[in-house]
Formats: sequence, structure tokens, C-alpha cells
Amino acid sequence: MEELKIFTRAVERWDRDAGKEMPEYLKWFYNVFLDVYEEIYQETANMGGQKYRYDYAVRGMKDLVNAYQEEAEWYHQRYVPPFEEYLHVTMLSSTYQVLCLTSFVGMGDEATELPFKWAAEQPKILRASQFIARLMDDIAGHKQEKKRGHAISAVECYMKEHGDLTEEEAKKELHARVLNAWKDINEGCLRPNPIQMTLLTRILNLTKFLHVAYEDIDHYTHPETKFKEYIRCTIAEPLVM
Repeated sequence: MEELKIFTRAVERWDRDAGKEMPEYLKWFYNVFLDVYEEIYQETANMGGQKYRYDYAVRGMKDLVNAYQEEAEWYHQRYVPPFEEYLHVTMLSSTYQVLCLTSFVGMGDEATELPFKWAAEQPKILRASQFIARLMDDIAGHKQEKKRGHAISAVECYMKEHGDLTEEEAKKELHARVLNAWKDINEGCLRPNPIQMTLLTRILNLTKFLHVAYEDIDHYTHPETKFKEYIRCTIAEPLVM
């Protein structure tokens, strides 16, 4: 836990000197981590002063690491937060905000500062994507994660808050909320929007991937299931139209 705190403080400062307190294995990881973002910085510098792309990517990563820190504290304190508090933190730790921001970095002229600012302010479509990511992951992986002694899940928080529900009933209700969140995804893509569809498609496709990866079980953790076949059909032997 102490090492995670050191790492979180170092990321918040975002410089190599901040990693000097770390054990060697973590220091190595931290330096490689900064190397990746240094490459992003150099790429954005070559785009003609578009450093804002790098700045938003860094901001997203800081938010993600802070969310991981808070989850770790919950685990060590054996704290089961109210459902909405759980979502506030773990929608960030789903990684979908930082993935969205980072996916914009290498795009063309349509990725002005507006869509980065828009995404950083958590628009409805992005919140829906994070919500779907978190709940689909938790529903599919709850039992396995519990066996492995990992942190709490949305299922556990929801059951605690609605004490008369069984685990299966809680999962059913959460899945209904996932389906409802897809309406926000559709609305965000269909209604007039200042953000171009090429950018919105990034959010849509990330969400579609997650929904498939956790549709019935945790295919991401167990790729030998249907997921392996999906990858083969998509990449190794794609359908030629």
C-alpha cells in the first residue's frame, strides 16, 4: 500500500525525480511509463504546437491513478461504499476516460482542443460508456474476483444498499441499467453535437468492445473462450466484402 502511495504522489508531480523514493522494480516501471508519455509529447510537438493533446492525456492518467489509489484504500480498510460513491471512483478506474482522451491524441485536424475539453468534462455519452464498462466488468467477473480476494464490485455495493436482493437479482437489475445506458450512447451519437462523428465513434467502438468482452463471462481474462475466435475473425481472417 505504501508503494502505491509513493507511485501516486510521483504521478501527481509528473517528473523523474519524484520516482527516486521508489524501490528499483517500481522505479523502472515509472521511468518506462514516463517514456511513453514523452513520446506523446514529442509527437504533439511535431503537430505544430498542439501540446494540449499531451496535457489532456496526462490529466486523464493522473485521474486514473488517483482512482486506483482510492480503490486500494477501500480494500485495505474493508470498506464497502454506497453504490453512487463506488461509481464515482470506479467509473474513472474503468480506464474509459483516459482511453478516450488518449485515442484522440493521434487523430488529425478534427481533434482540436474542443473535443479534449469536452471529454475531460465528462459528457453524458462518455459517462454512459464508463458506466457500461464498469458494470459489465463487475457483473461478469464478480464471482471470480471475489474468489481471488480482489476489491469490491458494483454487485456487492448494490446488494448492500438493497439488502433484500440476492446476487442474481442484483446482477439482473444492474444489467437493466447497462441496457438503459446504451440509450445515452445512442443519443450522444444521433443528436446534434459539436463533436465530430469520427471522434464520437471512438467512444462508441470502445464501448462496443467492452460489451462483447464481458457479455456473459469475463472473456478478457479468459480469452480462450469466444474472445479468441472473435479476434481471429476480426484480425487474422477478416471477412472481405
